[in-house]
Amino acid sequence: MAGDSPTSKREPMAAGQRYGHLVAIERIGSDRHGKAQWRCKCDCGGEHFTGANELRTGNTKSCGCVRPDNGPPIAPDQRYGRLVAVNVVMAGSRSKWQFRCDCGNEHIARTADVRSGKIKSCGCFLSESRAANGRKNVTHGMKHSLEYHTWVSMKQRCTNPNDPAYSYYGGRGITVCERWLNSFEHFLADMGQRPTPDHSLDRYPDNDRGYEPGNCRWATPKEQAWSYRGKKRNQ
Repeated sequence: MAGDSPTSKREPMAAGQRYGHLVAIERIGSDRHGKAQWRCKCDCGGEHFTGANELRTGNTKSCGCVRPDNGPPIAPDQRYGRLVAVNVVMAGSRSKWQFRCDCGNEHIARTADVRSGKIKSCGCFLSESRAANGRKNVTHGMKHSLEYHTWVSMKQRCTNPNDPAYSYYGGRGITVCERWLNSFEHFLADMGQRPTPDHSLDRYPDNDRGYEPGNCRWATPKEQAWSYRGKKRNQ
């Protein structure tokens, strides 16, 4: 019947209405064109701010965690290999979740990498496989990859006083977490591969924190530019 659907264009929006994976929480005002803006809660646990028209027309159906090629959002207690979802630590199109591994370790990984099966454990499965095959010293085979060079550069600018960029990183207290400092495999497991060669490593959302899971992303040049502007404004 007409008017029964909460997504009807004629029906005023109200808190509690669902639009895809989003539930409207509260109206937060209007944009410069006078169009209503709403704060919404996504099924993945993240928050999202968008226009009422975007919700009603179906142009916006999630916080960005759901794409046609990656299925429904992750939810607490869902299992992926040896990992069980605990809670979201970064929402959006590059969302990350905290997982509990069957071995007892906590692990933070990108939603897309876990859902696709690229990451199935905290790293213990790879170690066990190598040990079982007598291959503890086998290299990762990515010495010439963009990800490996990014990892090396990250460590150099934070730990080597002779690095040209040291004063902007290690010199001002930016560190690399122990998990990443001592293992490229752990860095790759947490960050995944670069989406494109144009993406680069960015400390986000907190530029004053070090390189660690939950505070880094692969950013586009545009995202890096906006992040840089934000850093300059806060200096």
